[in-house]
Amino acid sequence: MANSKPAPVAYSYIRFSTREQRTGDSYRRQTAAAEAWAAGNKVRLDTSSYQDLGVSAYTGAHRENPDRHGLALFLRAIEERKIPKGAYLLVENLDRLTREHLRAALTLFLNILDAGVHLVSLSPEKVFRADATGDDVTMAGLFVEHFRRYNTLWNGERGRTWFYQNELPYDPPSQAAYMAGKTRGWAAYKVVDRVTDHQAIGMGIYANFTADPSIVVEHAVEAPKKPGVRFANITTISLGGGKGTI
Repeated sequence: MANSKPAPVAYSYIRFSTREQRTGDSYRRQTAAAEAWAAGNKVRLDTSSYQDLGVSAYTGAHRENPDRHGLALFLRAIEERKIPKGAYLLVENLDRLTREHLRAALTLFLNILDAGVHLVSLSPEKVFRADATGDDVTMAGLFVEHFRRYNTLWNGERGRTWFYQNELPYDPPSQAAYMAGKTRGWAAYKVVDRVTDHQAIGMGIYANFTADPSIVVEHAVEAPKKPGVRFANITTISLGGGKGTI
C-alpha cells in the first residue's frame, strides 16, 4: 500500500495590542479560529507558539528581536528554513500581522509569500497563496503609483489591461539607488518572461524624479517578445520640466 501524502502544516500567529486584552476573549477567539480552519481544511496545526500578547503592530517592532517577539521568531524560522514551503500562516485578520504603513505592510506580506508560505486571514476568510498565478485577470482602469520597484508585476497568463495610469516614485536619491540589477530604473509595468499571452491598451507612465532629475528609466514597460504579448497606445512623459528621463 502506497504511503499517503502527509497533511500540509499550518502555524498560528496570535497578537493583541494591550495587556488589558489578556482578560478578554481575544486569545480564545484567535486560537479557536485557527484550530477550526486547520480542521476544516485538513491541515495539521503545528504546536509551535508564535504570539505577541500585549504588543502593538503599528511600529513594526514586533518584526524585530526574535527573543522577545513571536512574529520576529517566525520570520527568523523562515530565514533558517525551519518553515517548509507550502506551509500556512494563520492570522485572525491581516491587522493582527501588522498595522504599519502600506509599504512596510506590503513588504512583510510579500516576503512571507516569496518564502513559499501561504498567508491566511481567518476573518474574513481569505487565502493568499504563495503559488498563485493570477491567470485570466482583466483590469479596466488600473492606477498604480509611487512604488520603488516594479509598480505592476504581471505573472499570470491571458492578462488584460484596458487603460493603465502610473506615476513613478518621486524620491529615489540617485541612479545608483534606483537600479533593477544592471538596468537603469525599474519598469512601471513588467510582464514576466514565462507569460505567452498578455494585452494592454492605453497606458500612461510618468517620471518626476524630484530628488535627482538625472535619473534614467530605460524601460517604462518590460515584457517578453512573443506573438501573444501585445501593447498599444503607450505614452511616457517626464514631468516637472524634465525631472528624469523615461
